[in-house]
This record gives sequence, structure tokens and C-alpha cells, in this order.
Amino acid sequence: MSRHTVTKNTATYRDELRTKYAGNPLVESMPEFLSKEAFNERIGKSTPLPAEFFSIRRVDALDDILTLEKSFFPVPQCYLLYENLYSLVRRYYGGVNPLDAHTVAKTHELAYHLKQGKEWKLPAETLLDDGEGESQSILISGRSGLGKSRNIRRLFKLLFDQVTVHEIYKGKPFITVQVFYISIDMANSKNKTALSLAFFAELDRVLGFNASKDFLNYKLKPSQYLNAMQLACLKYHIGVIHIDEMQYILNRPKSTKKNSENDLPTLPELESLFNQVGVPIIVSTTSEALQQFKNSLKRPNADATPLQLASRLSSCSHITFHQWQRRAKQVDAFFDVFFPANVFKNDLAIDEKFKRHFLILCAGVIKAMVFLAVSFLRSLHAKINGPGFKDGDSLIGFLSNVYKTRFDTWDSSLKDSLKVYQIGPSPGELNTQQNDNHSFANSQDNEAVVVVTEVEQAKRTRAKTTKRQPRAADVIERIEEGEELIDADSIVATYEKGQTRV
Repeated sequence: MSRHTVTKNTATYRDELRTKYAGNPLVESMPEFLSKEAFNERIGKSTPLPAEFFSIRRVDALDDILTLEKSFFPVPQCYLLYENLYSLVRRYYGGVNPLDAHTVAKTHELAYHLKQGKEWKLPAETLLDDGEGESQSILISGRSGLGKSRNIRRLFKLLFDQVTVHEIYKGKPFITVQVFYISIDMANSKNKTALSLAFFAELDRVLGFNASKDFLNYKLKPSQYLNAMQLACLKYHIGVIHIDEMQYILNRPKSTKKNSENDLPTLPELESLFNQVGVPIIVSTTSEALQQFKNSLKRPNADATPLQLASRLSSCSHITFHQWQRRAKQVDAFFDVFFPANVFKNDLAIDEKFKRHFLILCAGVIKAMVFLAVSFLRSLHAKINGPGFKDGDSLIGFLSNVYKTRFDTWDSSLKDSLKVYQIGPSPGELNTQQNDNHSFANSQDNEAVVVVTEVEQAKRTRAKTTKRQPRAADVIERIEEGEELIDADSIVATYEKGQTRV
């Protein structure tokens, strides 16, 4: 998982309009809240192919294609996340003003217990009124490849300073370091100790020095490692914690050890960990893992009632990322960038049939869409500047061949995505066919048959031998693009069984 370099910024303060947040340096140093239009302009990124793409040198074409891979198309869920995140962090910071005696006392009390080797729990009577001291959580879910983690981290990176250095506030010395967010991955966390060490490793990286030595320099019990995390949250004013790959906690196996004190924390334990200091958390997981978790709530020996666990998991909101449908605005933006009209014109013009064919092949999964578009552009540039198109060649047929050649071993998650994918009408069809749902459903069924037939035809062109047949490099380059691969044959079989809804 790549991490960007962290820049430390000196705090600048703005007047807070709400009285209850005035005089709070943590709140007043937060950036101005953005409108939806300003947000999309700030977070989006796209540089369309140049008009001369098919006539430039190969090396320059590859450079332009690599630039396309960095494109980012905001989805509506991203702004919803921003709204909830901003309000949660501001509310939290409003309750932990570092200039307030209550916050200072709580920090000192926790540090004292940690030094004495005692487990610390915040007394119930010290929580702020109306539950303001309790942490709030945002749940992000969706199928693999839909950009959940990328959306979250891009939002963090572009809209918030991760590290802010405070020096002087209202003419008086105020020397402290504020970490707005920490993002950790549950995938490599085997137990409480490993989770805590991953947290402090990320904190050290973000701060640029060994801050963990101030918290981990004692012989700590597993529960005290969690206390150390709580103290770090208070000392460095951490505003929100993002926990990625949450499925490793949601569906963790029951411990078979007699002493399971150091097991990976359960969801209630994790919620309680940050609830003690009130830090908001963002939890992201796959929809498959979430469904499995929901099913586990029905078991007689569940740790808590379904209502309690649902409340802990998404006390603020549950935001779901979906497969991209044809009518979505970001889909048009995607095709405008990867297949611009000033490049794909005349005999290479991209029509609605091509777009729908493309979306069906990728099941509306943006990660697959980018991989397929990049592979297609690389191969098409080579073909046009090599043997060229022959009579009867079509872009859709070429796309199917690229798909078969480049993505023949993709991850099974795409096959599962195809089973539930509904491509939906295009913006024009939405207006003309909204009163004819039956005919539109039939048109989608016929469309799926066309896509599958063309992929099947491409598949049959292979010689019936176990030995791989050579292919001309100037027709379709065989280059593995990315981490996940599509099993084209299985996708075709899925269509033939009538399991795919489009």
C-alpha cells in the first residue's frame, strides 16, 4: 500500500462562526468547508489523450497512457463521506480543546496509568454531556475494485493537512503537533499488539520521528498497548482514524487458546478503544465480508444483538460504493478522458454500443475499467501504427480480443460482480424509455447476448492445444496490467447460464 510523503504545515487560523467552537485552535485550523462543486473540482483529476495520439511516437504514446492511469473521477459517495467526516472531526475537536483543563487532566491521567502499568478506562461520569465524548463511526462498503480506499485516501491527501504544527495562538505560545488523520490496514494485524505496533509505525512515519518510544518504553500488557494508542490520540490531537480491510475483524475466527487476551480485538472492543477518547473512526470493508458479518449476527451465540453491532459499526452513516452504471456522470467523464472525440473520430468513433460493451466486460468496476482501457489503447496504437485495421475489423471486436488476451485470469471477484451487475440505461435512454421498463429489460438481455457472443468468438480463435500459440506483438501486446486478472471463460459461462443481470 503506497503512502504519500507527509508535509508539515504551520497552522493558520480562521474565525469560527459557531460560538461553541470559538477559541479552539484545533477547530480554527481546519480548512474551510467546500461546496460540492468546489469539492469535485479540487479532488478530480483528468488529462485526456492528446488529439495527435495515434500519430506520435510509441514512447510518447505510452507516456500519455501512463498519465491516464492517474485520472480520478469523483463519485457522489465521496462528497457524502466528506460532509460526514468534516462534521464529525469538528464536533470531536470541539470536545477536546487542548486549552481546556478537562482535556489536559484526562491526558495526564491516562499517561500516569500507562506509566504505572495499569489498565485505564474512562469513568462514565467524565464523558461529556449528550454523549459528545463517545466516538462516531462511518462505515464504507462495496465490492472489490470500486475504489473505496483510493477515494478515502485521496480525500484526506488533497483536502486536509495531515500534520499541522502549532506555535502561537492568539498572541500566546501554543507549541504542539496536530495529526488530522491516521490510516491503518487490518490485513497484517494478527492481534492487539500487532495492531498497536502498526498504528505507531504509521504515526512515526507521519510525524517523521520516533514518537512511539514515548508510549512503548514500558513492559506493556496487550490491553495497555491499546491504552498507548489512546494516549497518542490525545497527545497528537488525532482527528480521525481510518481502518482499512475491516473484514479481518468483522469475521475473525474464534480463538482456540486458553489465554486469548492478545487476540485481535472484536468489533465491540475496537469501538470501545476509541470510544474512551472519542476519536471518530472510518471503517472500510468489502460488501461480501459485510454480508457474512450480517449473517453471523443471527447466530444464537453472537457477542451482541444485531442492533448493538450495527450501531457500533456505522453510528454516523453507512456509505456504499456501487458498480458504475451507464447513466452515471462519472462514466461519461471516464470515456471523455480515455476515448476523447477528437481522437476517436471517423472510422474510430466510439458509439453507445461500444461504451455499453465496455462496461459489461468490466461489470462497472472502475479498477477493471482503467486496466482494460489502458490495455486497449496500448494495443490499438500498436495496430494502427503497424498492420492497421483490415476490412471488417471493428473496435468492439478488437476490444473483445484485448479483453481475452490481457485479462484471461482475473480474480473471481469480478465474476461475482457480473452476477449482480445492472448496467442501466444511458442518459438518453433514461428519458425515452422510463415508461417502458419491460422493453428496456429485454433490450439489455439482447445486449448481453451480443457481448458474450463476441467474446466467445474471440475465444474460439485459439488453437485446440495445451501449448500457448504465439501472437504477433504488433496486434495485441501481452502485458499483465495490474494485480487482479479476469477469467474470461468463466465470465462467458456465467452469461450462458443466464445468471448475469445487465
